[in-house]
Amino acid sequence: MGESVNEYFAMQASFTRPRLHLFTEPISLLAQDPLFVRGNQAEAAVWWLIAAVFAWCAWSQTGVKRRQCLQALVVFFAFGLSDLVEIRTGAWWRPWWLLLWKTACVVAMVWLLWSTRKKGSEGAGERGSEEESAAESEGTGNTEPGTD
Repeated sequence: MGESVNEYFAMQASFTRPRLHLFTEPISLLAQDPLFVRGNQAEAAVWWLIAAVFAWCAWSQTGVKRRQCLQALVVFFAFGLSDLVEIRTGAWWRPWWLLLWKTACVVAMVWLLWSTRKKGSEGAGERGSEEESAAESEGTGNTEPGTD
C-alpha cells in the first residue's frame, strides 16, 4: 500500500506545472535575446533618470511640491525596477503579479499627473480672484492692466 501511495504522488507531481522561481531558474528564451535584454535595461535607465530628476526636484522644493516629487520618485524608480524583473520573466504580462505591478505604476503616474494639474489650475484660479478683489478695493473696477 505504501508503494501505491508513492506512485500516486509521483504521478501527481508530474502533472503539476512547475512554478517560476524568479532568481533561481534560467532566463526564458525571449529574455535571452540581446535586443530584448538591452532594450529593457535602457528603458529601466530612462525611468531611473526621470526618478533622479524628481529626486533633485524634491531636494530643491518644499511643502506639497516636495511631497509630489518624492511620490513621483518612488513610482518611476519602481517602474524601472519592474523592467529589470521583466528581463528575468521574458514578458511584461507574465507572471500576473508583474502585470499588476506595472499597472499600479502607470495608474500612479496618471494620478500624479492629474492631481498636479488639478492643483495647478486651482492655484491659477485663486490668483485671478485675488487680483480681481485687489482691483475692486482700489475702486477702479478694471482688472486689465493699463485701462485706468
